[in-house]
Amino acid sequence: MTPQENPLNIPQLLSRALQAIRRPVAESQRRLLLVVNITYLVLAVEYILTEWFSTGKAVPEQVLWYVYVLVGVTNAISCVYTYVNMSPGKSRKILGFTIAFKTTNKFEQRLRWASLIAIMMMSFCFMIGLGNPSNDTLLTDFALGHSLIVLVAMLLGREASFIWFSIVLSILVYTTFIQKGYSYQYNYMTQAESMRYESALAKGEKWAVNRQELLKSQHMNSPKASRYFNMWFCFIVVAYLSAYFFTESARKVDDIVPSVEKDMKVAIEEAHRQDMANALVMQEALNAELKNLKAQINPHFLFNTLNYFYMKSLDYSQELASSILMLSDIMQYSVRENVDRVGLDEEIKHMRHFIELLQLRNNNKLYIDFKVKGPVNQIQILPFLFIGLLENAFKHGNMLNANKPLIITIEATPPHLKFYTCNQKNRKKKVSSTLIGLSNTRRRLDLTYQNYSFDVDQDEESFCINLSVNTNDLKGGFEFHTVV
Repeated sequence: MTPQENPLNIPQLLSRALQAIRRPVAESQRRLLLVVNITYLVLAVEYILTEWFSTGKAVPEQVLWYVYVLVGVTNAISCVYTYVNMSPGKSRKILGFTIAFKTTNKFEQRLRWASLIAIMMMSFCFMIGLGNPSNDTLLTDFALGHSLIVLVAMLLGREASFIWFSIVLSILVYTTFIQKGYSYQYNYMTQAESMRYESALAKGEKWAVNRQELLKSQHMNSPKASRYFNMWFCFIVVAYLSAYFFTESARKVDDIVPSVEKDMKVAIEEAHRQDMANALVMQEALNAELKNLKAQINPHFLFNTLNYFYMKSLDYSQELASSILMLSDIMQYSVRENVDRVGLDEEIKHMRHFIELLQLRNNNKLYIDFKVKGPVNQIQILPFLFIGLLENAFKHGNMLNANKPLIITIEATPPHLKFYTCNQKNRKKKVSSTLIGLSNTRRRLDLTYQNYSFDVDQDEESFCINLSVNTNDLKGGFEFHTVV
């Protein structure tokens, strides 16, 4: 699998997790909605029949026809859709017909809103008095509005429930304090009896007047609107608070899921970036290994050639043969593989070989003061560390003045090591310098040692380097591989 391939489809996993969390609530909502649809289909028919038998008319106000039809149509469609949606196979037999269709959450939500809004419209008409011409039963119609507060919260959400709660409470306050009056009295009668009694009182019929006097004489005062207001106000507020706190758990799930989704995406993206970085490191390591294998061809060829020259030169010049052998040793030392440190004494040996080669090149005219102090065989250092600095001194320095020789001092006090070199600058032979060698040396020290100092001091006459390092104070996680 390549690093670009992500075996985890994060959106799908989060969607499945969210569905698993919401599924029990969704199934309960569907069952509740099915009960509500059936209940209000029956109630709409019952309201029409009751009105017909009581007054001889199906509806007291013509607008209620539209409301009842809307309630019937929306709840019938919602009932069928919800019933089919609750089945595993998404198909049901209804009245001998097999009904099956593709369900979608968006359509289900819209249908749920439509059926409940129709029921709320019917309740609104009842609360403002359209469904009950009798003044005695008007306030009892708040029962439907009160029950819808909880249903709306469970099926449509907290915001919709708050809007409906505000509407119901506003109508209650308006009816009690403005339309009827806080002291308005009601009779203990049915709707038909109340209408007949009120009509008789308005006409001054004797039986109605006598009944009113009898009730007063026996102190059977009718309840006032204030009693209904106090009762319904408590019921409505308690219903809303119950609905508010009931929906808190479901709301917390909706609030938590986006946060979890964001955290998971960040974690997965970070892991993916880390995988990409690791793959890049592996690729670079493979490329470096390949280049190293290719680079080995030329050194091995060169070593074999130098050995051939060494063997041939033995017959002509011992000095030439010795020089070729030293050059071969230095080259083998410089390209040694899988060696992170060498003995300081071995580094010094190759430094001396390097100096001898340069002396041979310059007819032994170079003045060099090379001092070594302490047990150099007890310290391990980075290979070619000092030879690189020595090469820099020979490249840019002037060692032809006996009064200003190249000074090289190595002082070993295990595990501490000090290296000092100072040379006179070569003014006649100016060689361009990019200081890459010194930068590479500093970089090697940075990657290996925790505690070291590497100071360069120069002026127009001289160039000096002072290096001090604790060879045991390695960077964390760094391991040396020593040649055996």
